[in-house]
Amino acid sequence: MQNYLTLTQLIRGCEKIIITFVAISHTMESTDNRINKNNQGVAGCILKKASDFFQWFYAPVSHTPLLFAIVMLCSASAPIVAIVAGGRYLHFLFYALLSGSFLGWLACLLPKVWMRVSAACIFMTVALVETFHMGLLDKNIDQSTLELILNTNGAEAVGFLVQFFTPGVIIFLIIAVTALVGLALAIARVHIVMPRRAAYPAIPLFCVVCAGAAGMFRMFSVLSCDTYDELVVWESECGNNQELNNGARALMSDPVSKSAYLCKALQLYNRNFRLWSDCQRRLYDSLPQMSAPDDSLKVVLVIGESFIRSHSSLYGYHLPVNPALERELRDSALIVYADAVVPANFTVISLSNILNLNSVSRGEKWWESAYMPMVFRKAGWSVEMYSNQYMPYTSQDLSMELFDPLQLDSVYTRYGMKNFDYDGDFMSSVPVRDIAPEKRTLTVIHLTGQHFPQSLRVPPASRHPFTADDVPADKPWLTPERRAVVADYANSTLYNDSIVADIIDRYREKYAMVVYFSDHGEEMWDSAPNGHRTRQYPDNPEWIHNMHDVPLMFWISPLLRTRCPNLEERLRKCASRPVSMDLIGHTLLGAFAPSSPCYHPEYDVLSTDYKPLPRVSVQGYPYPEKQ
Repeated sequence: MQNYLTLTQLIRGCEKIIITFVAISHTMESTDNRINKNNQGVAGCILKKASDFFQWFYAPVSHTPLLFAIVMLCSASAPIVAIVAGGRYLHFLFYALLSGSFLGWLACLLPKVWMRVSAACIFMTVALVETFHMGLLDKNIDQSTLELILNTNGAEAVGFLVQFFTPGVIIFLIIAVTALVGLALAIARVHIVMPRRAAYPAIPLFCVVCAGAAGMFRMFSVLSCDTYDELVVWESECGNNQELNNGARALMSDPVSKSAYLCKALQLYNRNFRLWSDCQRRLYDSLPQMSAPDDSLKVVLVIGESFIRSHSSLYGYHLPVNPALERELRDSALIVYADAVVPANFTVISLSNILNLNSVSRGEKWWESAYMPMVFRKAGWSVEMYSNQYMPYTSQDLSMELFDPLQLDSVYTRYGMKNFDYDGDFMSSVPVRDIAPEKRTLTVIHLTGQHFPQSLRVPPASRHPFTADDVPADKPWLTPERRAVVADYANSTLYNDSIVADIIDRYREKYAMVVYFSDHGEEMWDSAPNGHRTRQYPDNPEWIHNMHDVPLMFWISPLLRTRCPNLEERLRKCASRPVSMDLIGHTLLGAFAPSSPCYHPEYDVLSTDYKPLPRVSVQGYPYPEKQ
């Protein structure tokens, strides 16, 4: 995997460090000899004080080296157990060991034996729990672990203990805890008086500890996030490798940094979704129950993933990645909108604002607004929800919104329960038969689409016609490796085209409309050095467009075109209007349920009352309108 340390590189790096340490030791020895000969000058005094400082810095570690080593290693327990389980986390192991060196040095500073014993016990307990968690659940401790603990009642806890804590496991835990306490006592009581020259590694140790402290403080920057939106941005930040983002690093970090991240994430996740859930219950009780016309109209909302508009052949991309949809366009069944923009470049933030009836440009919050599927349900429609990224009864961010208990109990007439590796398998699981064939139905289908990494979005058995050679090397940063990534993206777009075409085929003979758009765009090395969503570049107009410009299209079945020619005319007439996707719910309500009290015609792109405001992202980035 690109940018990851290999074991060979790690060994060579250690060799270089050892050689450097030896050189430093010789330098320190020579300097020490000079100081002894003449320590009266200014330079001599400075060198003497520096030597005394490093002697002081090294002393705690030299007295309790085993405590230092144990704390450092236990601090890296998360990446260690993940690597043992088969993961490739050498980068994260390196970061965690650096942070662990800082924590180990602090542990060695503790003045009392009982304090050092306690520190050793705490860190070894954390390592034991992390290992036990991986062994039982095949994953590291994460936010869902905390959610599970907080949402588990006494009876469920007893059931958990009965299921997992067999007599053999209990005996193992007793032995492990006993050994842990004994080892902690032995480690904390070991006191070694090092010879003076043994303090020469103090300089490299000082550098390592300072690097670890800097890394920890960087992770602590998560505490400055005041909203969930800010947290999502923080989680995504990293270098050019999407897999080394702050969110992934925090889960593989030392116990202190990881705890700070998990507690902050849990707080912000729950706060917004709790406010939203309470708001939906109030609205559900206050909104009047209406009746929809007795016909078989089907409106299908298909939400793609990470689809940048400029990489669609429907919008002029040079590779034929949308052949099926282009056929629909030639047959006049497809209406393609030219200027649709999403409110954020992250799935959770974007869809939270798209699926609720708030206006980002007017400063309205999604957690204070009505949920669009619920409004359709109160308008007398049947509602179905299928997601290939989120599942019911989980605490994973958007799952708490898409599958809130109110929605499961009172809004959805049918919903999906499983996720699949590929959207084709997912769509095979979506029922074809209508529950209420003579009732109006809103169906929401959330695909995996072109989600990173795109090379894993296409089944191996499918054709992969595009290669790096199909991507022009017309930019200096488009290396062969990056062109291969762009080709993978094109292949995933082609596969996504077949999935959307399959959905259309399901409704071709019905009284139906299919609406397709993506949750956000994706930077595909169109502007260097902005590959993926690893950093925010709000002052770069090209980056804003790549991340927020999405395809938007309406497919109308022959039967719907025959019965509602006015709808087709309105859709075609407004195809060049600027669209902010957080208002799509009002457009659908205006077309099919305009009597709903939640409908605002000034938000409806098809309405004569439509009043487009300057578009802005949730993060406050002004959208640079194209001239």
